[in-house]
Amino acid sequence: MKRFILSSLLLAGIALFISHPIAWSEEVFDFGGQVRVLSGWEGPGDGVLLEGEPSLWIRGILSPTVSFELSARLLSTLDTPPLLDVERGVFQIQVPRYPELDSSFIFQGGRFKVADFSTYVFDHRLDGALVQWKFPYTRIELSGGYTGLQPREVSHIYLSRSDAMDADDSSITYGPPRTIQIATFTFPRLMLSQDMILSFVAQQDLRSQKSGRPPVKRDRVHTNYLGLGSEGKLYENIHLSLFGYLSLGFVGVSSRLFSGIYGASILWKGKDKYKSEIGGVFVSASGDDRLSSLYDGDSLRESNLFLPVSKKDTGVAFSPLLANITFLQLRGGFFPLPKVWAEAQGFLFFRTTGGPISESGVDSLDQSDLFLGPEWDLKLEWQVYSDLKLRSNFGFFLPATGSVGAYSRRDPWVKGTIEVLFSF
Repeated sequence: MKRFILSSLLLAGIALFISHPIAWSEEVFDFGGQVRVLSGWEGPGDGVLLEGEPSLWIRGILSPTVSFELSARLLSTLDTPPLLDVERGVFQIQVPRYPELDSSFIFQGGRFKVADFSTYVFDHRLDGALVQWKFPYTRIELSGGYTGLQPREVSHIYLSRSDAMDADDSSITYGPPRTIQIATFTFPRLMLSQDMILSFVAQQDLRSQKSGRPPVKRDRVHTNYLGLGSEGKLYENIHLSLFGYLSLGFVGVSSRLFSGIYGASILWKGKDKYKSEIGGVFVSASGDDRLSSLYDGDSLRESNLFLPVSKKDTGVAFSPLLANITFLQLRGGFFPLPKVWAEAQGFLFFRTTGGPISESGVDSLDQSDLFLGPEWDLKLEWQVYSDLKLRSNFGFFLPATGSVGAYSRRDPWVKGTIEVLFSF
């Protein structure tokens, strides 16, 4: 009820602000909306998929340095009642140039999406604040906030067993209660046209004891991540990114986490009329074959299982939590027609060790086979008109079994969706 009242007040505020004859000015304020409808099928899983999502947004410039943005949506699916979700609500102060320091300054407060530079540790919404300074030889970005006021249905945080249990519990209203801090220092073109990046991410588990959940003294997860990376042009039309994170933390009161993730991506962009792209991604997150399940870290004095703060999507059909996962992705895309984008991608998924992963079906008695299987995806996007877009995604994952595969059964995973987006 509290969430519904707050969301209703925010939407009412949008309507009042737009319609007020004194405040409205086309030069200062802008507003609009979108209607999204998705239908599809996936198996194994939910079977038929059907989603509807009308949304509204408003942006305003209050002065040369002060602005705001607010967006909200009503999300409906076959399995859940309509959910009113405030996606973004930001108050921003921007000083384009600070003469004394030859720098610019940005402050944002409210609800916004933020990510670490790799997006593999944290890529999620926060209720908090962000500060960014840009100097001639460095960029500094500091952000922090809270995740426990966002609807459970849109949360993608699965650090503990309680987090995973909450995700499927309709009696839970909000997402996991955690505080997040991110610090990123970027040094532009420091070496061979590459930006060097130093990053620090920390999260604290604020969960209290609830009935039906594991004891918090054993299930709380606190983690810190220290990262180093680079990104920039390797050649005129070739972009290269490298990253690595070392993670230290605790599960419960007596089990330590010592783990890591690293990866690389390369992207070639053609200059032909088709605007072709060819890219590759390699990512490896550490695991621990001594664990009996993904959330069994408190059973060891020290675990090497990497746990990201938020889940990042990979394949269309198969998208595991990047814990004890290594994958190789190759993709290519182009514009066969001026308004039609076509893309194909393939994955090879592996367990990093013979330990558990987030998805079911892996042979628990087989720790020697690491190959999980390949996936092939096709994606199409057609910008029919300026305010009408169609998307289609299809994914096919084939679990690997037998002498080279980690799965016990070879039943394929399939997912296909068609999405219609109308803007106004």
